[in-house]
Amino acid sequence: MRGGVTRRNLCAILQVLLQSSRIEPPPEPIRRLVRQTDKEASMIEYRSMSAKAKESVRKMLEAISEEDTTAFEDFPEILKTPKVCLAAVKKNGYVIESVPASLITPELCIATVKQNGYAIGVIPKAFITTELCFLAVENDTGDSILETIPAEFLTQELCLYAVKKCGYLLRYVPFVNALDKT
Repeated sequence: MRGGVTRRNLCAILQVLLQSSRIEPPPEPIRRLVRQTDKEASMIEYRSMSAKAKESVRKMLEAISEEDTTAFEDFPEILKTPKVCLAAVKKNGYVIESVPASLITPELCIATVKQNGYAIGVIPKAFITTELCFLAVENDTGDSILETIPAEFLTQELCLYAVKKCGYLLRYVPFVNALDKT
């Protein structure tokens, strides 16, 4: 991350914040957080964090930009809660690549393509739907979105929608290119 903050530093900061937390009584997931597996760590809830911990999460989220996803890659896994992941993909859709698989939901995928249609190319295939493909085309700012959508979703209807939005996309319509070769 920028400013000399490393993953190791962030984990150390988190441990100190959690140990100095003044939550009465501290929830069991927080007490076990530092010494247990990621699965148990994901039980932490943002609202049960101390003000210092919330401020640290806010600052780490601010470090995520549209051009750089490394800030989220360096996030401690224990802070990657559903709310934090949603906030992160709203800033940069490609952050979904660093979201734990257990936290990926259809809603998170929708937020991803709303932020950047082209990010549909990094969404797990199991979450891609026809509706999500239309949303990706709608929110794409480039001229090659059809290259990133899986072939099984490239219907005539979707391709027509894309070409109406950007005529240059006609070159990526598979059945048009097949006609050119005959």
